[in-house]
Amino acid sequence: MMRDLPPEEQVPVMAWTARPDMSYDSLSPQWLAYTGYSAEQALGDGWSRGVHPEDLGRWLEACVRAFDSRESFEIEYRLRRRDGEYRWMLDRGVPRYARDGQFLGYAGACIDIDERKRAERELERALVRERKLRQAAEEAGRLKDHFIAAVLREAIERGGPVRLRTILSGVRVLVVDGDAGSRERMAKVLGVAGAETKTAARSAEPLGAWRPDVVISDIGLRGGCLLVKALRAAGRDAQLRKPVEPLALLATVAGVAHTSSV
Repeated sequence: MMRDLPPEEQVPVMAWTARPDMSYDSLSPQWLAYTGYSAEQALGDGWSRGVHPEDLGRWLEACVRAFDSRESFEIEYRLRRRDGEYRWMLDRGVPRYARDGQFLGYAGACIDIDERKRAERELERALVRERKLRQAAEEAGRLKDHFIAAVLREAIERGGPVRLRTILSGVRVLVVDGDAGSRERMAKVLGVAGAETKTAARSAEPLGAWRPDVVISDIGLRGGCLLVKALRAAGRDAQLRKPVEPLALLATVAGVAHTSSV
């Protein structure tokens, strides 16, 4: 009957008990089955060997602090499963006492929270991508405003119409984008503004003696952004949000190219 079983075997969780010196006292069959350890392998401090090396110091610190103060504790760390995969655990422990008040150690249980941690990390990445996209859109908006103002001012001072082909005249631009349609559209817009452009699906494609002044690339970026970088000098890098607006493209490349030539 269940009431005849030791406490750690009465509930289907990864339960454990530890002595006052933090050595293992008992581990539930669920804990042993999860880690693949035998009870003999977990003897003494053997049960800590499954903790991820990067989390071990933090885990030990939390345990020592709790054992010294006789307080309940809760900690998240990665524990190695029997197949070798490290998964995130939520471990809670509470102090145990005998009827006469003698401190007996701790009892606790582990809960696999790996799916929750993965979801949290994905949410964090999504928020970072959203922030970068928003910043790229705001920067592109500012560059467009400055670009339009500069072009109109030049046209007014010259007393003639805007000459689009002179905006990027003499600027060599390499467009690296895995999307063939996207890179060809950008090359066409840049060419109309007078830029000398080449396109590539990846950065390793040979260019011969041709060297760009500005590179537009999606390599290493996620979330629909492009990096616009000046190569001739330490200019101001910028990002563009895809799909790229023609005016934002011209304004950004012109701003980066102008900065690198100063």
